Amino acid sequence: MNLPLLILAHARSGSTALRDCFDRHDSCSICNEPFNPTRRTDGWGYDFLGEFKTTKDLPAILDRIALQYDGAKHLVGQLGVEHTAMIARYFPSVIWMIRRNRLRAVVSALIAEQTLVWHLREESQELSDKLQPISLDRVAEFLANQERNIENAEQIIESEQLPVIRLVYEDLFDPEKSLHSRVEEIYKLVGNFVDVETDPKFRFKIAERLDQATNKVSTSNTYRRIPNIQEIEGAFGCEKNGSLF
Repeated sequence: MNLPLLILAHARSGSTALRDCFDRHDSCSICNEPFNPTRRTDGWGYDFLGEFKTTKDLPAILDRIALQYDGAKHLVGQLGVEHTAMIARYFPSVIWMIRRNRLRAVVSALIAEQTLVWHLREESQELSDKLQPISLDRVAEFLANQERNIENAEQIIESEQLPVIRLVYEDLFDPEKSLHSRVEEIYKLVGNFVDVETDPKFRFKIAERLDQATNKVSTSNTYRRIPNIQEIEGAFGCEKNGSLF
């Protein structure tokens, strides 16, 4: 398959971990969410969104990304459907990543919204000890937004007839699988796009990134620190949404 690559995903689907694994190969660099507004303040690099004034600006921005990187990760919902479709059409290879357990994805996002910790840092544990109750209306809003974003992405994939690789968080990062098995799956996936054997330490780098003890932000123990978590589970836990425990 050809580079540049687009990793298309919804929020809290494991796409950052996947992007990081690609990015850890010596000959691969994937731009992280070029159209995320927080690039302006979080030191993520160039503010591509600052250049984006009208639809006519988007092709030139994508050309700039393709010149500087081997691909990009983009979250559905960060731009409108029309612009996300333009992005998907631009890249010759697309990975579409979702999380089967939608409730965990949403609660994880709402925890991050409180703590402003989207990825694990040293203070993550301290911040998660101070979690506040989460409004049921807020959970319902996030679930509805997530469902709409997934539907929009599926419609883009179908209407544009995109040849995509479909990945599911639970299949790729299942903690019941051995770390070795998960590393080999990622290694094989990245090998579709780059010559993985040119980086002899690549398997070790993947294993380091997939170590959930040091890289997973929200766990069942984190969810239990939300004072009204049982109320959330009772209201929204079901076959469609998944459950927290």
